[in-house]
Parts: sequence; structure tokens; C-alpha cells
Amino acid sequence: MSKTQLPALSLCLIFLSACADKPDVNVIATDLQEAWSQCQGLKVSGLKKISGEKNGDAYAMNFSYNLELLADDPSKACAGNAENVVKLANVMLANNRELKDVKPGDRVTVNGAVNLVKSESGWVAQ
Repeated sequence: MSKTQLPALSLCLIFLSACADKPDVNVIATDLQEAWSQCQGLKVSGLKKISGEKNGDAYAMNFSYNLELLADDPSKACAGNAENVVKLANVMLANNRELKDVKPGDRVTVNGAVNLVKSESGWVAQ
């Protein structure tokens, strides 16, 4: 394959993925990173699609990902943002962990669900 054909092939693959009947889990990766963006003391990894179901024009997706604590103090992992500290505490409780017992390097699995709709630019979260 020549070097001039590679960009055209890449463009075709991007276009086809935007038109796919079933969205890939990567369509929510940016939203997920933004949701935890104020928490510099956390690392988001291991995003996986668990299941999905087409529902009319929408697509319901169940997914999971890992949150790893990087900060020494869990309450400071989210830069003092009270809303995100509460969100982190709820994630830990859902995993039978208390925020005060979490140490750097600890990782928990978070399960979630999202409804996606197809737009002109591809799948987007509702």
C-alpha cells in the first residue's frame, strides 16, 4: 500500500465507524475523562463495553472502567472539589471500600450505563 493511500484508508475507517449500527466504547472515553478531569489524583483506565442494546434510535450501553488513586490523600485527589470528592466516596462505597482506607495505587472497578444517539457526526451521549 502506498503512502498516499494510507490517509484515504484512515478517513474511510473513521467515516465507517461513525456510521456503525453499534457504537464502540471509545465514543464515551472523552466524556469519561472529562467527568474525572478535576481529579488529578486519579487515573482512569481499562474502559470496556460490557453489553449494549439498540432501543429505537438510541443505543443503551453498559460499561466498566478502573479508577486508580495516585494521591496520598483521597480527599485531595479531586483538588478539593466537594462534588467530585463525594462522587469518589460513592464509588468507593459501591466497591465496599471507605474513602479513608484507600491508599495510593489502590484501584476500583466502576460500572456505568449510558444512552447514545446517532448524530451527523457519529454517536453521542444523551
